[in-house]
Parts: sequence; structure tokens; C-alpha cells
Amino acid sequence: MQRADNRLLIQRTAAGCDADTREKPGLFPGCREHNRPNQLTWERPMRRAVEYIRVFSTEQGESHIDSGSIAVDSDQFAPPAPPLDVSVMCRAAGWNLLRFPPDWSGGWHCSPFRQWMFVLAGRAEVRTSDGSQNDLQAGSILLLEDTRGKGHLTTIIGDDEVLIVAVQIAEDVPAA
Repeated sequence: MQRADNRLLIQRTAAGCDADTREKPGLFPGCREHNRPNQLTWERPMRRAVEYIRVFSTEQGESHIDSGSIAVDSDQFAPPAPPLDVSVMCRAAGWNLLRFPPDWSGGWHCSPFRQWMFVLAGRAEVRTSDGSQNDLQAGSILLLEDTRGKGHLTTIIGDDEVLIVAVQIAEDVPAA
């Protein structure tokens, strides 16, 4: 079915079943085997790049803030679920869950290794040696690549803890 706003209305059988369907009063065709109605989902072209903040250092040791984006494409990541935006798969060396208390400040430091940080809760500020700063909040993505030089300063903002997933980038993965 095509709607006026150009979004496609797609019918999917419950549980991804390919069994024969039958009409049920008031419902779309359902799966005979599981006796459940089809699910309606919207397929909409998102394909909007995912933005992130990058902290890096120059050969002279100064740290800077830049921004970048991760390309995504519509894909059926977990069939039979409807398609969603998915980036290419990247290898990681490992991950940690970090919880920062409300009054935490890290002092000037370099990242111990290249890593992604995904902010789940709370607010923080990251400042670089060139005077740039950026506020982070739930949903922010940060790429830390300042493994040498003057580093960065991270300070928690407000009275709430900050919860972050840190993903160490495998050593053989090229820099951004």
C-alpha cells in the first residue's frame, strides 16, 4: 500500500512465519500456524548519517574538537523486524561501562587508547587544549583519539551521575 506521504505500509506476518494466511474479521491476514495477526510497520527512508564529536591531537600535541558522521544504510538487521538504519560493522577490542559521580573531574589527561564513548545518561563537558569545549548528554557519541599530547579535560555537569559505554577500538582499525 502506498500512502500520500510516500511512506510504504508493509504487512509482515507475526513471528516471521511464511505460513498461509487467512482473513480474520477486523484484522489483516494472519499466520494460521501461530493464529496471530500480521504486524503493520512503516518503511521510511531514514539514511541520515549519525553525527559524533571527535577529540584528537596534532603532531604538536594540541588537542582539538571536530565533528564527524557515520554513514548508515537501511537494512533488515534482525529479520523479521522491519529495516532500520545500520552502519558497517566495526571490530572492537572490548568495552566497559563507566559511571561517573556528579562531582567528578578528570583533570587534563590523554585517552589511554582510541575509543568510542556512548553517553547513556547525565551530562558532561569535554574541553581541549585549544580552548574548545562541547557538552555531552544522553545520546551523544564521542570518538577519543587524543592518545598523546596535552589531552582533554572532562567534567561532569549537574547533580546526576553520568553513565557511558566505552568501546576500545581495535589497534589495526584505521583512524578517522
